[in-house]
Amino acid sequence: MMNSYRLRARLVLVCLVVAACGGGGGGDVADETPSGSQPAADSDQAVAQESDADAVDSVDLERLTGRVLITGTAQMEFVTLQIDGGGAVNLSGVLRPELQRLSGAMVSVQGSRTAAGPVEGFEAVAYEVTSIDGQRPSVGILQELDGGFTIAGAETVRLAGVPDALRRQVGAKVWVVGRETGSELQVQSYGVIREP
Repeated sequence: MMNSYRLRARLVLVCLVVAACGGGGGGDVADETPSGSQPAADSDQAVAQESDADAVDSVDLERLTGRVLITGTAQMEFVTLQIDGGGAVNLSGVLRPELQRLSGAMVSVQGSRTAAGPVEGFEAVAYEVTSIDGQRPSVGILQELDGGFTIAGAETVRLAGVPDALRRQVGAKVWVVGRETGSELQVQSYGVIREP
């Protein structure tokens, strides 16, 4: 009787593990962006899209939220998402270089899980920066307009107090954290996500 109970308990445990891992069927993952192309990222939600019919259906994508960390060694560096609530995934895909520049930031990443290893992989096809040092950043393309500077993202934000080093980044994808002063955002800190 005890052996029968143990066998049933093991069977239930195996079923739960298989279900939690997606049934064990390795689903096909489409290549998100043709090689050599740049991700389409002109808003605070960077999205890499494929124009042909092989693009991944957004219904099949998963969204994970957490903090971006650089892990590993100099010879084998990983861009890791420390997931809220526990666990971690190594980020991959065409947006990996942008996510690498967001080390320390809180992000919401959309994509699909990839082959398991010591740390599971996650191919990112879109992301949104939700917090940098506890503040919501403005994210977008830095533009010079009418003698001033703006960030063109989900909203166009006019900037004030733009440092010289940031002024030289026109055309780059940037994040800016600052204090709102009327209709402008007074730059307090910033970072370059993608070079112009």
